Amino acid sequence: MAEVSDASTERDHTPPLSEPSATASPATVIPLSLTEDYAPAWGVWEGVRELVQNWHDGCLEQTSVAGRIRWESHADDAAGALQRFEAVDADGGRCGTALYDPWLQRLTLVNRDVSLERRVLLLGTSRKAHAAESIGQFGEGMKVGALALLRERRSVEMVTRDERWRWVRRADPAFGEVRVLSVEVSRRDDAADALVAAELVGAAAEDDERAAADPELAVSAASARSYYQGELRLGAADTCTTVSPLEPEEWRTFARRFLFLAPPADSYRCELGELLLHDALPTPTPTPTPTPNPNLTLTLTLTLN
Repeated sequence: MAEVSDASTERDHTPPLSEPSATASPATVIPLSLTEDYAPAWGVWEGVRELVQNWHDGCLEQTSVAGRIRWESHADDAAGALQRFEAVDADGGRCGTALYDPWLQRLTLVNRDVSLERRVLLLGTSRKAHAAESIGQFGEGMKVGALALLRERRSVEMVTRDERWRWVRRADPAFGEVRVLSVEVSRRDDAADALVAAELVGAAAEDDERAAADPELAVSAASARSYYQGELRLGAADTCTTVSPLEPEEWRTFARRFLFLAPPADSYRCELGELLLHDALPTPTPTPTPTPNPNLTLTLTLTLN
């Protein structure tokens, strides 16, 4: 029976641009033992959260426990502008880049000097960062997060070392044609990737009537093309992850939840933890107080780290 992948199924969420597939005939297909319905409660937010957490922890790996990472925001409010965040170490070196492109509706996460071996695709295996602030790196969350995004008709790709990994759901004959999470592995070509991205931005701008009528949009498109062609260069030891399509409103909602990217302007710190005081942060809806039961005593201890 022929293999079935996401590329051959009907899309519920059509991307704004038709990006080329990594390869029609991958050199290697690695099936993982996760069925496509695993963790059904996970959606786009959970998938993006896990991949951004991986990027965050990969940046922390480039510093010692005593070192510090500075998170710099280069998010421009201009229409059509790239939303860029840089992780900078104590010596001023760039450890990583998070880039949201509204033209391509794509999130790009670059970890400098972090290379992944294929063994990280094994369940129960991860590349742990040594920094104390990290939660876990390129482990189970990466696989389950990628699967959740695929279910929502999003594309997830990675380049690391000399390889490109394209995450898909494929029917695996070893499991009776059950569709499982799989990774198509092929050779990477960073120069071609940058050129294609720049060309796609240009094509999107040309097809967008607003860009033709709005000089600000035209400037943003030109700046994006220049960034792909000049600044966004991957080294042989770098790892890059992309997610698309991700609509601008989705990214605006998600980005506010990553407090390390946009720390609150005001907070109160005490021995129990930190209370965030910021108008832009969502306020949880209070839960109605139930009628007390005189026969039930409940003791609740809350610890804030």
